Amino acid sequence: MDEGMARLFVGLPLSDGARDALWRLGESLTGGRPSRRDMYHMTLCFLGMRRREEMPRIARAVERVRRPRLTVTLDRVGSFKGGDVIWAGPSCPGEALMAYQRELAASLGMEEEAYRPHVTLARKCRGVEPPRGMERVTFVPDRVILYESLREDGRLVYRPRYWFDMGNP
Repeated sequence: MDEGMARLFVGLPLSDGARDALWRLGESLTGGRPSRRDMYHMTLCFLGMRRREEMPRIARAVERVRRPRLTVTLDRVGSFKGGDVIWAGPSCPGEALMAYQRELAASLGMEEEAYRPHVTLARKCRGVEPPRGMERVTFVPDRVILYESLREDGRLVYRPRYWFDMGNP
């Protein structure tokens, strides 16, 4: 991979309590490759491969968007990509979260796409039955983060590169 490039996304970190609850749910799956507890986040905008020198400009675009007070409740389980990815998400994400994501995407110059807020529980799950339900998991994000997705010692990690307080108490 070109050292001048970085795979980037903007997301919301989860509280420790939310991570613990989702970890228990992910471990209940009978197959697939569970996400690591330390990797749980809710992606707002996936930027893909960008030049590293663009990171400060991207961070300024994230900072410019008013960060609302958000409360996110995850209460449903679903799958993407023909069942390959199992996720937990809100059945009703709320207008504040959806509006924030739209404003953030516009500030980043991204084309409008359908957005489904979720936390990935596991990958490589074809043939794995997702749990029928889940306990409600609520978290109040305290910051928004520009992450870099990279491999360190052969292991995928998400490194926070810039972060901004959400203004939540």
